[in-house]
Amino acid sequence: MEFKIDKNVFANALGWVQSVVERKTTMPILTHVLLEGKGSCLTLTATDLEVTATDQVRAEVSTDGKVAVPARQLYDIVKELPDSIIHVKQMENFWVQIRCAKSRYKLVGLDGNEFPKRHSTGEGK
Repeated sequence: MEFKIDKNVFANALGWVQSVVERKTTMPILTHVLLEGKGSCLTLTATDLEVTATDQVRAEVSTDGKVAVPARQLYDIVKELPDSIIHVKQMENFWVQIRCAKSRYKLVGLDGNEFPKRHSTGEGK
């Protein structure tokens, strides 16, 4: 997966979805945010298995895909970057490279297919 996105758009979406991320959990994937890029859309999803937060934002996705990235670390990095375009690229073994202006970061991600699927709540029954 590879995409480019405006820093402020990414920071706002991350700030909102990462608020439901578990801080202490026996399931490491619950401390991550799922990034799914397709076409001109980036979907961000975080869950604690009871509450799921999802946001969809416009991004220039050059390679479709999905990867789970440590939510708090990603948010802390993004909010400190300069107001510019952020380039995010999934590397080998789910490593994620983040570039913006002269800043470069790499985070260890997890397979996006391992992220918990959303279940319907069965409302209205």
